[in-house]
Amino acid sequence: MYAMTQAFKDRLKTAREKAGFASAADAADALGIKIPTYTHHENGTRKPKTDAIERYARFFGVAATWLMFGKNETPAEVEPASNPIRKRQVAKLLSPFTVPVYGSISGGDEDYLEATSEALDHIAAPNSLMDVEGAFALYMPGTAMEPRYHEGETLFVNPKKLPRPGEYAAIMHSDQTPTGSPIWQVGRYERVDAGNRVFSRYNGQELRIPTDKIRAIHKIVATGEW
Repeated sequence: MYAMTQAFKDRLKTAREKAGFASAADAADALGIKIPTYTHHENGTRKPKTDAIERYARFFGVAATWLMFGKNETPAEVEPASNPIRKRQVAKLLSPFTVPVYGSISGGDEDYLEATSEALDHIAAPNSLMDVEGAFALYMPGTAMEPRYHEGETLFVNPKKLPRPGEYAAIMHSDQTPTGSPIWQVGRYERVDAGNRVFSRYNGQELRIPTDKIRAIHKIVATGEW
């Protein structure tokens, strides 16, 4: 932890002005955060967390140790943003990366999600998916994969990767619904067998899905609680 002193808020204001922001409101807008949040930090009325200070340092182009403690006063290792467009581009890079969450639980104790094209939400995602076009997440339906995945847990999906045997997958198919509407299910990919793709599960029946019913198979690359 660091000591919150008068000097910190002065250094923050100096860094902001040298980066070309005429006001605290301009800086907050470019950073993509609420104006009161930033102004409290620059006024010294609230203590920013260490990760917020590091973000300010990267954005304003100064050394984090200088901004926190006044050390290493030769400031900037990062070139400050020089115009409003550039400032917003930098702010976007520093903002949390998010992906859409798809699928809606149909109710009851079903172990599948109805496949919908409308996102339920957008949530923070691993940076490893930042450059993956179409990356998304699902909420784990049911308890068929416990203890590996728990009901409601977030499953992050890379649509550019196919699972290999032994890896975990999100499968969209239209095999088990009366109307043939597509659904998402989760399983561990095992093999191809007599025209079916086979997926094992810890607490549910093995999935044997006809290949011609499968619309997508994507690798699950990370998880998280949200």
